[in-house]
Amino acid sequence: MTPQEKEHIRHALKGVGQDIRIRLHESDDEPGRAIREFCEMLQALCPEIRIDSENSNESVSFFEIAENVAYQAIPLGAELPPFLDFLTGAEKGNISGLPEGELLSRIKAPALLTVFIAPQCPHCPHTVAALLALANACKNVHVRVTDGEMFVQAAADAKVRSAPTTILDDDFRWTGAVDLREIVDAIINRNPARLSAATLQQMIEEKSPEAVSRMMLSSGEIYPGFIDLLTHEKWSVRLGAMVVFEFINSESDALARDALNALWKRFESAADDVKGDILYLYGESGRPEIRARLTGVQSGSYAEAVREAATEALETLGG
Repeated sequence: MTPQEKEHIRHALKGVGQDIRIRLHESDDEPGRAIREFCEMLQALCPEIRIDSENSNESVSFFEIAENVAYQAIPLGAELPPFLDFLTGAEKGNISGLPEGELLSRIKAPALLTVFIAPQCPHCPHTVAALLALANACKNVHVRVTDGEMFVQAAADAKVRSAPTTILDDDFRWTGAVDLREIVDAIINRNPARLSAATLQQMIEEKSPEAVSRMMLSSGEIYPGFIDLLTHEKWSVRLGAMVVFEFINSESDALARDALNALWKRFESAADDVKGDILYLYGESGRPEIRARLTGVQSGSYAEAVREAATEALETLGG
């Protein structure tokens, strides 16, 4: 951070008049340490900033400056002005092309927009500013700003080849400048079945498991992203999805059966703790037609904990 950047931060945040909370999700690696250093420098320059630290559940560091805005980047250089404008609210009304409120009100489900930037990219700051304005105008729009040079693996996984690249729910993507109305139109008209696991997870956490189950019940299909959540490596994520399954199981035999069949296709490749949760759902489903699968696991060459989970599931089924 240069002396000029420090002075810019002091001037922009001077007399902000209220606490600014930053939620720092830490991982013990070089990017994580750099992000922590940046956040601590912000706090040193502006006493109103409060940092809440926690270990990152994603194995990568990032920090949140709002419930729907996160940075996997260090916003310095040309990226500093849009960052500070969002913190202070200075960007409000200054972004051309921001869709009107009536159109934004049609965004009913959370949408995750990830924008990959690069430090020397001349067009990235304008794209970031536009997306931050959209997030400020609609809380169902979640924006994550990711430095593709700092988080190389994330950029590679997303097949990002240039900056800025904006990705909606791991599906739609835009390279270069963005048209906010086009993005909002894509959000409104996207097929719910193509919602990413991350978006469904946000819906479970921010709305309710029942709301997600109602969506699938209304469309008459189990979303692939939902199965991703049921087989997620983190138990807390699986737990929320399991509650969704309970709602579906009580309302639709056909959809519950589809979900159980989809889980069975992933059973062999799943980790043992995930296998245990799949078997638990089989038992809780109360469907005797899946008994043969459970007895096969019970007598199969699986880890003892998995076989015990199958036994418990059979007992729940009544046999």
